[in-house]
Amino acid sequence: MRLFINNKRLAPLALLGAFALSGSCAAFAAGGDGAVNFSGSVVDQTCTIDASAKTLTIDFGTASLATFNADGGSSEQKTINIDLKSCPASVTSATVTFTGRQATSGSSSYLAIASDEGAATNVAIQFADATGTTPIDLNTASAAMPIVEGDNTLRYTAILSNPTLSDPNTTGSLATAGTINATAQYSINYQ
Repeated sequence: MRLFINNKRLAPLALLGAFALSGSCAAFAAGGDGAVNFSGSVVDQTCTIDASAKTLTIDFGTASLATFNADGGSSEQKTINIDLKSCPASVTSATVTFTGRQATSGSSSYLAIASDEGAATNVAIQFADATGTTPIDLNTASAAMPIVEGDNTLRYTAILSNPTLSDPNTTGSLATAGTINATAQYSINYQ
């Protein structure tokens, strides 16, 4: 048995279908409720983030409540190391942006801790440069760090403190004891 398709009969149906689809596509294109803008860049090659640095865990351990209720009181500074592997010669620097929920008091460099039942209050985590002297605001790129060909480590610090007592321009609130849990993400921008 042979199947024969008569193109003369299908051509008008195909044209009718094409007109119907083009009309609905035009309706979608002409009537949106908003817009989505995309941006980015294409680079020759970037560094590879070492598997051990993709998810970091920083343990502040146990700290005395009295530490956070003294002016400027804070925990021991903790180091954040982001290990990069196989960086090409074309990458000469990188910035890191930490993102997360900002604490309701203190500067924009304070990450809020989770407000779960039993959580400490009036304490937050502050990001800073490797020396701990220059805070890094959340959602803002850090200062550019030099990158050399091969393996590199981007170093930052985190400190747990009472942000209401860290700002001399505000009336502080005492911290309360409890658990400390928080999550921040980081992204790297290579230059």
